[in-house]
Amino acid sequence: MASENKKQNYGQNLEEMAKKLGVEPVAPKEIEPLDQKPTSQLNQILTGWGNRIKDHLDVLDPRVKALSEKRLQICNVCPIRLGNKCDPRQEIQHLVTGNTVRGCGCNIAAKTMSPSSHCPAGKW
Repeated sequence: MASENKKQNYGQNLEEMAKKLGVEPVAPKEIEPLDQKPTSQLNQILTGWGNRIKDHLDVLDPRVKALSEKRLQICNVCPIRLGNKCDPRQEIQHLVTGNTVRGCGCNIAAKTMSPSSHCPAGKW
């Protein structure tokens, strides 16, 4: 039951946040179209940068490109974004847990292209 309440609260929080930010809410199913197994942080970083290179060469999987674009819509209006980084000096409330978290410090353009990566604030 607690798990079901978290899912319901997540959906409500996502819709409220999207409304405040002036963007369309994106359901988690829509943001994760690729089946990905959990991977190490190093693997996520390398995958993201590799996919950025593939994108520049026009050989990136269109599903990864679509996923990245949806994630970037969310990141573009995030208050902890600083340039193209998720600022580790800034704090934000996690949408699911409600805990205060810091930005991850990642390059946002690369991180959004790693299907197994997740937003530190639970936005995607």
